[in-house]
Amino acid sequence: MELSVSTLCAFTSRMTLRTVLAIAFTTTCLLLPSGCVPSIGDTCTQSADCPTGATCDSTAPDGYCTIRDCDPGSCPAGSVCVEFEGEASFCMNHCEEESECRDSYTCRNDPGRPRFCYT
Repeated sequence: MELSVSTLCAFTSRMTLRTVLAIAFTTTCLLLPSGCVPSIGDTCTQSADCPTGATCDSTAPDGYCTIRDCDPGSCPAGSVCVEFEGEASFCMNHCEEESECRDSYTCRNDPGRPRFCYT
């Protein structure tokens, strides 16, 4: 079968809008791996918005997906375990520079801690 413009047009005209949107969404997810899977440090309004095992810290600006009481080396890829003085430890989004953090967050470089995105 020869694939011509007229064949392609006839095929796409039979596709429903739902099919076209499903293909577009799937393609976007494949091209943007972090765009469809929640990560530590993502915005959230509830824990269901976060990766499995993580919770939503709604006290942070726009929410912050994190895992409480982590151990060094136990956080998901792209995140680090940070111990806060007088508090528990949390998995935080790892960064090397400011551009890796979302708006209103900075790449903190506190002495004795790995770099992480937070306010």
